[in-house]
Amino acid sequence: MLVLRQSTAIDIRLGPFVAFDDGVTPITAAQTISSWDQGEVLKENGAATSAMAGTIAAVTGCGGWYDYTVGTGDVDTVGEVVFVCQDASVFLPVFVRAMVVEEAVYDALYDATATGLFSGVALASAQTTAQNDLDTLTDTDGVILGAAAVDLIWDEVISAAAHNVTNSAARRLRGLSDFGVYEGGAVWYDDVNGTAGTTDFENGTVAVPSNAEADVTTLLASLGLGIIHCAPGSTYTLEAAYSNRVFVGDNWTLQLNGQAIDNCVFVGASVTGTATNTTGEQYFKDCKIGAVNLPTGTHLHSCDLAGDQTLGEAGNYYYDQCRSAVAGSGSISINFGALGNQSLNVRHHSGGWNVANMGNTGTDTASFEGYGQIIWAASCAASTASVRGAWAITDQASGAVTVTYDDVTDKANSLTFTKTGEIDANIQSINGAEVTGDGNTTPWDSGAV
Repeated sequence: MLVLRQSTAIDIRLGPFVAFDDGVTPITAAQTISSWDQGEVLKENGAATSAMAGTIAAVTGCGGWYDYTVGTGDVDTVGEVVFVCQDASVFLPVFVRAMVVEEAVYDALYDATATGLFSGVALASAQTTAQNDLDTLTDTDGVILGAAAVDLIWDEVISAAAHNVTNSAARRLRGLSDFGVYEGGAVWYDDVNGTAGTTDFENGTVAVPSNAEADVTTLLASLGLGIIHCAPGSTYTLEAAYSNRVFVGDNWTLQLNGQAIDNCVFVGASVTGTATNTTGEQYFKDCKIGAVNLPTGTHLHSCDLAGDQTLGEAGNYYYDQCRSAVAGSGSISINFGALGNQSLNVRHHSGGWNVANMGNTGTDTASFEGYGQIIWAASCAASTASVRGAWAITDQASGAVTVTYDDVTDKANSLTFTKTGEIDANIQSINGAEVTGDGNTTPWDSGAV
């Protein structure tokens, strides 16, 4: 069977043409396709039958055979074709079958200059052949043969919706791309040295971080990623509500800007501003917390507290392993506001608190564990608190806050030491008595220690 190149003119030989009346005598006279009973090309794949579009000429010295120049319209459809030549008054029917294949396949099989898999060119030679036709490719049928196919492979877009077969090379390449240029599964942000743009795998990468919050949100949605990595010294201002996102970095600034931050996590930021919450909880880890107005369900873990804290919604708040960033005798203000029904949990704390407006509306409760000082401001009203640890207490609210202490808390604000770093081994009792044996007198209130 003949193999013909799609949409390409070529000479083929038809025959033998023999006389219609005896079926033996070769036909040698010139032939005109348009005068025949049939001069057609039958095509497969549902393509319409068409008239033979080329020209025919007798082969000199070879009676009964003719050269036919195949027209491009004869071979525009990939698949088997049949050339039908018939004229009842001149010659018996002649049928020629052929197979039409894509250009790239034909070139790979028969073109001696091609660098395809089956071209006969040595592998080393094919490897050194320059691929310079990337900008002129028109073959998009996905044939994996020949130089054109190599270019198609390298130029193919690999996304979540394409070439996503489990364990396939393309899927793994896509994974490497997603978590390579977007290291750690994060869109990278740097408003000092970054670049504007929202092109996937070009912007927001480790090498080319984004410099605009709007570009970051676009890339997150397009790529399906959930982490924002902020460069040191950069400032990220929330311009829209965020949910289920992780913001991570070192020595960067976060402006909450009144936005919702449902189920978000923030790491390593200097934080200021007001935030809200619709559902879920939010976490701040290893941050420096300035003046903030926080929503319910906020967790602060291992944070420096440098500004006034306002509990902006009814609900639970958690400060764990945090410390005051105010030097000297000053204290961080924790303001319950006028919402009521707030629950403050302070665990493993170091430093001072100035508690304001606790109990002004509804029922407010608090637990303080650690050491430092607590001032119940005059703005506090009837409420309850549990205090555990070594705290110096100042009550400016005239007992409005009902406080339950553990046995080692300084109830009377009289926990003073005249000598530190040494307690004599001869201590005989600590229970409403003096510590004796080291030459110093230390007053303690009654109750077991």
